[in-house]
Amino acid sequence: KRLGWSFLFVGVVLTLAMIVYIVRDRRFDPETRLPVRTPVENWYEQVRVGVVGDCWVTQQKLDGAIAQGLLAEGIHAEVKSSGRPGSKSRQVYRDLLAEVGTPFSSRHLLTDLDIDYLVVIVGVNDTAGHFGSDFYVHHLKQIIDLTLSQGIHPVIVEIPEYSIEDTPARGPLSFSKRRIYRMLFDGNQNNVIDSYRQALDRGLSASIAAQISIVRFGELTDDYDQSRDLYSNHAHLSKEGMRQFGALIARSIGRAHRARIESAACPETPSHGQSQQ
Repeated sequence: KRLGWSFLFVGVVLTLAMIVYIVRDRRFDPETRLPVRTPVENWYEQVRVGVVGDCWVTQQKLDGAIAQGLLAEGIHAEVKSSGRPGSKSRQVYRDLLAEVGTPFSSRHLLTDLDIDYLVVIVGVNDTAGHFGSDFYVHHLKQIIDLTLSQGIHPVIVEIPEYSIEDTPARGPLSFSKRRIYRMLFDGNQNNVIDSYRQALDRGLSASIAAQISIVRFGELTDDYDQSRDLYSNHAHLSKEGMRQFGALIARSIGRAHRARIESAACPETPSHGQSQQ
């Protein structure tokens, strides 16, 4: 009888510990504000682009491709990036707020440089880890609000296509965590990329949507298996894939840039900042 009570006690303790861990692991960060800034009047004369995100951004993988793509759009631009491998949307938000000089801080892209456009590439790790579309949308909206407060135009890349079914866990504990999170937060669905994209579209108010650009990854590819030449493995693009991806982002920035210049020249004209084509 004592042994049975001992097993029950251990089971309760482990269950409570797991609940506490999940609550902390999936905690939604509150909004943090920076002093509001407004862009200088001649912001369009020298275009600067910042890029933040996960391992798709690290090691300046996209900087050259975006810059070359912007040249094709007739825009000479300086591109700076800051990425953290394995980061989810919450961590990208935290890195934007982290003090300059701390590891992976991207705050300088908001405050130190005269950035006109901030490209945000995130969501692969949110979906692979099944953290839930509400977690992803909440923190992406925080990133958007923070970016807009600094007078910077957000360019949001919807979650890229990748082989989510083939993304390996990093061990038994990681595998178990994914299965639990998948059941709890993703309705036990595996390929949730499109549902997270749709959740973001639903979560953006009309006023916010009008002030941002959304890069539709489907313009590059919407089927991993049919586009293997664009990928180096199940979750990362090849050099050619990166080149085409950078050009896709550049086209979105180009559309937004021309619309913003037109709007600045004719203030009475409604804003056409959003790019979803």
